[in-house]
Amino acid sequence: MTASRAQLAAIRLLLLDVDGVLTDGRIHYGPDGELMKSFHTHDGLGLRLLRHAGVEVGVVTARRSAALSRRLSDLGIAHVFDGCESKGEAAREIKARLSLGTHEVAAMGDDFIDFPMFDEAGVIFAPKNAHPMALERAHVVTEREGGHGAVREAADRLLSSRGDVSFFVRDFLATIAR
Repeated sequence: MTASRAQLAAIRLLLLDVDGVLTDGRIHYGPDGELMKSFHTHDGLGLRLLRHAGVEVGVVTARRSAALSRRLSDLGIAHVFDGCESKGEAAREIKARLSLGTHEVAAMGDDFIDFPMFDEAGVIFAPKNAHPMALERAHVVTEREGGHGAVREAADRLLSSRGDVSFFVRDFLATIAR
């Protein structure tokens, strides 16, 4: 199964899982709990480009993390459901807030826990190192692994469906140069 250019161009919201998508899936614990998460700068810039191009970004994750809160704040991502027990319910709430239909939503996840979120999306992305069950559901499987630029690859695919990515890059650079 693959997503067409028209399906990708219709996307107005990208929903993301965190562990295994925005990170490599490893969780580092110290004596006081979770110490850190690693995020790829390419993913962050891709998300900033998407938002600049008018595509909203939402994060739906079962785990809470100070590192994640800081990263999402730095990126200006407002649609965040962390510590979320029902990813499907969270996805529906974000869709309702933005008045979007399923065909206007893409979701990226790496395991069966993300299936309820997938059910709310018209296009499903999975990093290449996702669990085989998630890979079977995906319309687009990235060449990169989670935490290593897979989200940037998805962002680039969404942007390129709208035209020349260099236009978005030039426009983005012009706004930050002011």
